Amino acid sequence: MPITRCVNLDWLEVACLEPKSEPRNLWFWQKAGFEVHQRDYGTRVFAEVLTLYDTHGEPFLEIRRAPKTSILISEYCTLRLVNRYCYFDNAAAIMRDFMQKYDYFFQRIARVDICMDFEKFDTGDDPYKFIIRYLNGTYSKINQANVHSHGTDRWDGRDWNSLSWGSNTSAIGTKLYD
Repeated sequence: MPITRCVNLDWLEVACLEPKSEPRNLWFWQKAGFEVHQRDYGTRVFAEVLTLYDTHGEPFLEIRRAPKTSILISEYCTLRLVNRYCYFDNAAAIMRDFMQKYDYFFQRIARVDICMDFEKFDTGDDPYKFIIRYLNGTYSKINQANVHSHGTDRWDGRDWNSLSWGSNTSAIGTKLYD
């Protein structure tokens, strides 16, 4: 019997250029009929962070725009589907259609996280028990040598809920979590 897997996007963010003719700022999106929230602060790179809401009042897309640095051209921005939309079967098409409708020019994928949900490994092993054995030195990992464990430390023992391998600055990382 074939094994059924649940594989999803967990993060989808693309780098784009917005049209020079009409900046995609708060007022643009309000005129376009979106409910919009502009964060009171930006990021290290962008002065503006806008969240667009769908017709049900749920967050839909985050736009980071208006670069603070002259290294990036003024039209440079990123678009990120909020997590809920990443789990739709057509998440990539939703992003593509949005970009086409509002004349964004695709530059590159800024970040994509792919996740696979499961309760047991294909061998039947329990992921939590694997984490304990790994942390006790039963296994070693080749490549992605930087390891981070997350959990709680109490008087009666430690309770681990995730492991991650790889550097934060690496293009690829692996996470195993509950």
